[in-house]
Amino acid sequence: MVGFGLFGAAVLCEGSARLSNPQAIVEPLQEEEEPMQTSLIIESNGSGKDKLDNLLQDGWTVSSITPNHGKSYNDFLIILEK
Repeated sequence: MVGFGLFGAAVLCEGSARLSNPQAIVEPLQEEEEPMQTSLIIESNGSGKDKLDNLLQDGWTVSSITPNHGKSYNDFLIILEK
């Protein structure tokens, strides 16, 4: 007998008959999907801007920009979403 355990996974119940194809109840692992959110820092010297430009060209959109003001620099944390 096949029952459904936690999370809906098929499990063999104690005393059950042998399945002819035990692989039939095991789903293969799915490949990881592309992340839906990423972040980068643009430094006051412009470092990171090229990466931002590439992400925007790849279809990412800016979700938020957070400034980090120091005594002699201004960096920005940028969150992007797909």
